[in-house]
Amino acid sequence: MLCYLGMIQEHNQRLNLVGTSDPETLVLKHILDSLTGLTVLKEHSLVKIIDIGTGAGLPGVPLAIAQPGLEITLVESNERKANFLQECKRSLDLSSVEVVRGRADELGRLPLLRDSFEAVISRAVAHTRVLIEHTAPFCKESPMRRGAPRRMKIVLFS
Repeated sequence: MLCYLGMIQEHNQRLNLVGTSDPETLVLKHILDSLTGLTVLKEHSLVKIIDIGTGAGLPGVPLAIAQPGLEITLVESNERKANFLQECKRSLDLSSVEVVRGRADELGRLPLLRDSFEAVISRAVAHTRVLIEHTAPFCKESPMRRGAPRRMKIVLFS
């Protein structure tokens, strides 16, 4: 985790990854906040996860570091941030992490990503209603699949 924090600090000013790269703020506001979802993922045995609008890799990268068995796809539309995430994947040897550059509302139409994930995670991307609308196509049990409502568990935490 320390290597990841160092990478954020090193690249933050150039890429605008997080508001501040102060070590205490990074740990308290970003890393620990990202790890709060780990309990829910473990409780429901969720392994295949997509992180929408991940930016600096939050919460996906800390989750992948803390729980190496998770298969996490990081989605980021900004090319420079996506390149940073590829560098994190290589440098931190995160073999179960994939980086996809694009927007959720467009990527959700791709057959390769549709109905493929057990959970969607995201931090500070959009209002809940918009987030659900854009991310439902990624879920294995999507409320929008084939026009019939399906059950989708939504857990919000902050």
